[in-house]
Amino acid sequence: MRYIGETDKVQAVSAAEYRRATSILEGDLSDDTLIDELLQAAQEAVETASGRPLAPGAYEFTVPFPGWRRWYFPCLPVTALDDLTLIETEAGDAATQDLTGVRIVRGSDEPQLLLPSDWDGFDVEADTLRIQATVGAVAGSPQTKTLKRAIIMVAKQWFIDGVSVGEHDAMPQLAFGALRLIKQVRYRRPFTFCEA
Repeated sequence: MRYIGETDKVQAVSAAEYRRATSILEGDLSDDTLIDELLQAAQEAVETASGRPLAPGAYEFTVPFPGWRRWYFPCLPVTALDDLTLIETEAGDAATQDLTGVRIVRGSDEPQLLLPSDWDGFDVEADTLRIQATVGAVAGSPQTKTLKRAIIMVAKQWFIDGVSVGEHDAMPQLAFGALRLIKQVRYRRPFTFCEA
């Protein structure tokens, strides 16, 4: 799953919201750039851990193909299918496919891509399918509120620990309280994520 939107991802928590939630006064931490960097990194960590992007945006998924008609997305909600491209990896050939008859099923609770049995893409020699879709929650949902609290907790812990964004090979640890919040709303797709 990779964000491919033309603009920067929407930041779910503002620096002002962070200050209010953590009781950090303007004089104690006046550098909005530092706060924004921490919040963006924390948001990325929380979205990845929960499988729930916090604002609608364009995402790309690359999956092995063929052999299935139904594929379960690893995140939710999925609101629109934007593009399907079949790729022959060895030859480097890519063919954009017609979306006629292709559907997103149960996009808000267990999103699935469903290909019709007569889909033209089944006749194309390819080993990979690139899916582009609009994914992300609408602001104000209960899950979004929970994940915003988790972002604030993660950013606060990283600030206290002196974590510097972008200097690590691996993501710093998430605070225990944030992990509990994430666990409450985390999406897990079914164990079998492709069906013939």
